[in-house]
Amino acid sequence: MILPGNSNSNRVFLPVIRPDRRGQATVELVVCLPVILILVLVTYNIGLYLSACARFDPLAAEAVRTQATSPGNGEFGRDTRASLVQDCLTGGMGDSYDVTISVSIESISYGNLGSSTDSSNIVFSLLPQQERVICTMEYYPRGIPQGFFGISLPPIQHRREFVIDPYRPGALF
Repeated sequence: MILPGNSNSNRVFLPVIRPDRRGQATVELVVCLPVILILVLVTYNIGLYLSACARFDPLAAEAVRTQATSPGNGEFGRDTRASLVQDCLTGGMGDSYDVTISVSIESISYGNLGSSTDSSNIVFSLLPQQERVICTMEYYPRGIPQGFFGISLPPIQHRREFVIDPYRPGALF
């Protein structure tokens, strides 16, 4: 550094004091690396979850259309049809996703439309016999523990509902 003066012979050089910067990059890396790793892990799990949802939605629609609305010969109960849909979905999703699939079928009530008569004595009814098929996919994120400090984290759920009027072979109405 040169101090102002009248002649060049009066130059005085002062040492420049610089702080010691060795190890600064290491400290920055230690601070930033966990944040970057968490962002990468969350981004990976979001992509995997969206991929599983994109695969689950058409599979659920197709499984309900083929298995729940017109089952094959044999038992036609709700539990059997729900297990057929669940087996179809589990086979279609494969092992590439960490998902748990559950299917339930419930009847849709229409208020007080048929409550004045006993349903066991009805021979013929014009009431619709629609059912709601609920397909639920539960996703467990990879690389993230299912609990922190004794608090369990629930899985991420994706749910599809379909209303169907199941075909019953041999029934006229």
